[in-house]
Amino acid sequence: MNLILDHVSVLVNSVDATAKLFADSGMYIGKKEAFMDAGTEEIYIGDFESQALLLLQAAVADGAYRRALEKRGTGIHHVAISTDDFDAANDKLSGLGWFVHPDSLRNYKKGKTVFYARPGVHALLELNISKEAPSGPPLIGEVVIHTEPGNENRINGIGIRELRGSSTEEACIVIRGKKWFVGLL
Repeated sequence: MNLILDHVSVLVNSVDATAKLFADSGMYIGKKEAFMDAGTEEIYIGDFESQALLLLQAAVADGAYRRALEKRGTGIHHVAISTDDFDAANDKLSGLGWFVHPDSLRNYKKGKTVFYARPGVHALLELNISKEAPSGPPLIGEVVIHTEPGNENRINGIGIRELRGSSTEEACIVIRGKKWFVGLL
């Protein structure tokens, strides 16, 4: 079973303003898309041949992202992981104490994209099926997810080199050697 960091979703107040920060740092900025069924505007940062893209999402209508923004504020919403073996990946996440998010139960039965939640971890996980990894280098070198004490291994146990849980550090993403504190985006 392979587990690869696919993308990191950061919930922001404005995708335009935040994308400009990354554009000013010389990064490739995708086009803005609106998904009214989810209530979001989204922009991917990074070349689509790269692994580990950054996804900026802003809540522009009612829905899960608006509720998350109101409850937790800006920051990492979810980390997406691609795998070639859904059942083995699900078993690993379950063994680490992750729970299938209630909104994902229908997708779970179909073996499609599934979100996982865990009290004490300040982000969701998204599990996707992918037979091929992108050919380019990863955009994101490290993701630190803030956890409550004792929950670090819920992230560290996943075994993805770029992904780390910490109860003592703020959530951040390292992109091309530069550390971005996601609560400030």
